[in-house]
This record gives sequence, structure tokens and C-alpha cells, in this order.
Amino acid sequence: MMSVYACGLNTSSQIIKEGPGVICCPTPVAWATDITQARVAFTHIFWHTGNGWKCTGFEQENVPDEAAIEGDIKIYASDNRTVAVSSDGSLLTWEKRWRNLHFQRCQEELEPDDQHSDDMEKEDSVKPEKIMKVSSDSESIKREEVDTCHHSPNCSLSFSQVALEDNALLALSTDGVVFSGGVAVPLRTKVKEVAVGKEHCMTLSQDGEVYTWGSGMRGQLGIGELSNSEKPLVVESLQGIIISSIACGAWHCLAQSECEDVYVWGWNESGQLGFPQRSQNNHIIFTSFQHTCQCPGSQKNIKPQSIVDKGKDVAEGVSAKQNDNSTDPRINSHRSREVVNVQASPKLLDFWAEDVNVVSIECGDRHTLFLLEDGSAWAVGMNRYGQLGLGHTRPSEEPCEVLRGVVRVFAGGWNTVFLTSSPHP
Repeated sequence: MMSVYACGLNTSSQIIKEGPGVICCPTPVAWATDITQARVAFTHIFWHTGNGWKCTGFEQENVPDEAAIEGDIKIYASDNRTVAVSSDGSLLTWEKRWRNLHFQRCQEELEPDDQHSDDMEKEDSVKPEKIMKVSSDSESIKREEVDTCHHSPNCSLSFSQVALEDNALLALSTDGVVFSGGVAVPLRTKVKEVAVGKEHCMTLSQDGEVYTWGSGMRGQLGIGELSNSEKPLVVESLQGIIISSIACGAWHCLAQSECEDVYVWGWNESGQLGFPQRSQNNHIIFTSFQHTCQCPGSQKNIKPQSIVDKGKDVAEGVSAKQNDNSTDPRINSHRSREVVNVQASPKLLDFWAEDVNVVSIECGDRHTLFLLEDGSAWAVGMNRYGQLGLGHTRPSEEPCEVLRGVVRVFAGGWNTVFLTSSPHP
């Protein structure tokens, strides 16, 4: 049996109905034997089971109901957009019903980079081709063939992944081509992962190189200076290091290497990079407000943090309410405590001991999540809405353990979701 726990903003009942507006403790949302995925939007939480996708939160036109998202599809959600990748690789967007997203050209058609801007302004000649149009006139997704114009006569597209914000969408095709705004991004390498922030984009090539573009005024491009770039730039500080995974917050980035090292850069306004911000005496932009925990069953579920010996089985579903990490042997006692406001180049996060492995990373708008090999989930950064799951709303400038027995972690702007191996209490 698996469980979905969530914390953070609850003003739209995205965690529990008729609950407080702030859920500062990990709270059960669902439990089933076959939960595998979750997605977090501003007003909704989606999770996937063998019977399709379920969701919580207020009903809105930009969010499909459960009946409309049955079947083998992948859901991606931002504050005001929902996009899906269907089982045949089609890319769909929800606008009162499922509609296809169309693309203009393939990467093979691109001119060299210095001619790309001028060439994008020219219209391509296109050829009618049969594609699939999707509607939701019944309780399951229905398909019908229509004549329309495709992006290229001899190029059929199949997508595997999407990175989504309200003002940006990156779509990754199964052959490693990235599309943005309906056209291929001029990358001269195949891509295996995409991510987006509020003002910047990020890709990971199949060779383990990281590329960024967009606004870099908060250091989020990782190029060593606070500047913008309309074209993808390789993050040179990471060259020679094989990166296996990437994540984007609103204005900060993470990259994880094959050796489980984590590199961070960008804005550290709330300590989301895992280093102290400004000074201990200064206040961050979003200060904590007076908060009293009203989470259901918090006294039963929240237990003090205890030392976990490496190699020992950890207790499942136990929340660590204390923030004092001084006695935890997993933490590097010689870690950097350098104050970071804006980090314009990737910086190694040396918070954990060398024998502790990070297996996955996730970013909310201003908070960051880490899942360790021992099944413990850690969180750092902004906590105004309880998104760190620590039982309070104070920010944290160093990662704090939240739950154990965790299989996956997922982050939204102001929310966090934990998929655990423990049953619902």
C-alpha cells in the first residue's frame, strides 16, 4: 500500500477539504497500491493510479475533471495550464476539452545558429496531413481524424516529456528534440530532460551537458554573470561533469551528477539553495507570519527527529519536526556556511557526508526537495505556506529532514507532495 502526503497552501482545498489555509505538516491525501506519479499545480494536486489520474482542489475551466483524464496519459500542470502527453506521443492542452498542440518545424530544418532568428520569421510551406484531434465529449478521451496542416511533410512527432509554466512550455520529442513556442530550439545535441522556471529554460543533453537561456538577472542561467540570453548556452562550469538530472525553481536551478553530487545556482532569497542568505539578522522578502499548527492529526503523526544509522532500516512515514541537525551523522560537519544572495555559477552543495547519496531533486518556486538513498525526504527554503512540512512556517536555510519511507518527492509553487511506502494511518 502506498500513500500520498502533501503540505503547503490549502486555500483551494488542494490537500484536504474544509481544512486550514496552510497545512504545515505532511497530511494524507490518498492511498492505493498502484500510485506512481503526482503533479502539483497552484490549486490542484494530481496523482496517477492504474485507473487513471485523480485530482483534488476547486473545479476550474483550466483543470480537467477526473472523468476527462482517464487512460494512459502523462499530466503536467502549472498554475493556470494543464498539458498532457497521450499514449501515442501526442501533446494535448486542456481548454474546456483536450486540444492538440501543433509545431511548425523539425530541428533538421534549422539553419546555423547565427541565421536562426531571421529564419524563424519566415513562414514554412506545409502540407496537409492526417493527425489526431482530441475531444472530451464523453467520460473518456475520444479521438477523431481531421485534415489539418502539420509542421513538415515527412516528420511525425512523438513527445515524451513536458516542462510547463504559465508563460513557457518546453516539449521534448522522443528523438531528443526540444520545442518551444511551436518551433524547435536550436540545440546541436539531443536532449533527455527539460525544465523551466518563471523566466528561464533549462535542458539536459543525452551526453550530460546542461544548457540554459532566458533571463539571468538572478543568476539562474549559471553562466557566471547576471545577464540574459535568447539562445541556449552551455553551463561551462559543469563541463567535464556528467549530469544525470536537472530541476528548476522559479529563479534557481539544481543539477545532479552521476556521482550523486548536487550543484545549485540562482536566487537564494529564501535559502532555497541550501546556503544561508544575506545574514541571520536580515529578513527575507516573504517573512513568516504568526502561525499555529491546525493540521489534522499532527500530534499523532509528527514525531521528533532521531538519528538514523547508515544501513539501518528507517521508520516509514515519520515526520521530523525539529530543525536541529547538529547530531545527525549523515550531515557534513565541515559543510560550507558561506552566505549566498545570488549564485551566478553552479556551487557544490556539500551539506551531506560523502557516503550519503541523493537520488532525486525537485524545486518549488522558492523551496527545494531532496530524496536520499535511505528513503528520507529533506526540504529547504521558503516556508510561508508550510510547504517544507516541518510543522511551522519559518523558512529554513539548510535542508531539514521531513519524512522517511519516501519513494518519490514532487514540488509545486507553494506545495510539496510525498509518495511514501507507508499505508494511511
